[in-house]
Amino acid sequence: MALDVSVGGVRQLGPGIWQTELSPRDVRSLGTGLSSSGAISVVLLDKLQRDDKETLRFSPHAANVLNVGNTPRTIFIAANETSGGSERAKPVQAKPIVNSSELGRGDKEYLSALHELPEQVRIAGEVLLQRVRGHIPGDLRRISHRRYQETPDNFWFVRIQPRDKSISVTVRGLPNRFNVSKLKIVADRRPYSRFKINHISEVDEAIHVILGAIRKL
Repeated sequence: MALDVSVGGVRQLGPGIWQTELSPRDVRSLGTGLSSSGAISVVLLDKLQRDDKETLRFSPHAANVLNVGNTPRTIFIAANETSGGSERAKPVQAKPIVNSSELGRGDKEYLSALHELPEQVRIAGEVLLQRVRGHIPGDLRRISHRRYQETPDNFWFVRIQPRDKSISVTVRGLPNRFNVSKLKIVADRRPYSRFKINHISEVDEAIHVILGAIRKL
């Protein structure tokens, strides 16, 4: 039976999300990363125990390394959290993550521009694009300062908003086309709608909306 892994010195960024310092070598010991780019390592945990506010404990078999960064900054995301063996957080569903080498030039420009945002928003923006590419091939194209358009089909746009500390997403379709609860979707220039995200907990519904904006053939 494999011994549990304990990671100390963690700081909670939001529901089911923690940051700590873990060397890239130690991150790789948890599993082979699906990508290796940027500064931050990202690890998804299928199940974990909270020993205290500063310690995560989990089975090595429960760790899924999504990205190995080139600095000690590491983000842990809980798929199912238990605290004291009883409290559970809402699940964070994982979709396929693509390797950064498979991303187009525009996608990489967008990811680089996300560094203007606070860390929590930037992580949400990174995961958003990776999740989109896990479903849909394509590339973003910068059409104005901090605004990007999906190509070859412009069914969604994304704008980085440092002052507002958010990411604005525009999708094809009017608000009544989409059934979501967390996101506030408002009408934009017809036939588009828009909404904002600023936390990774909103990414699942954002993906649902973006996929729903694809033109039905």
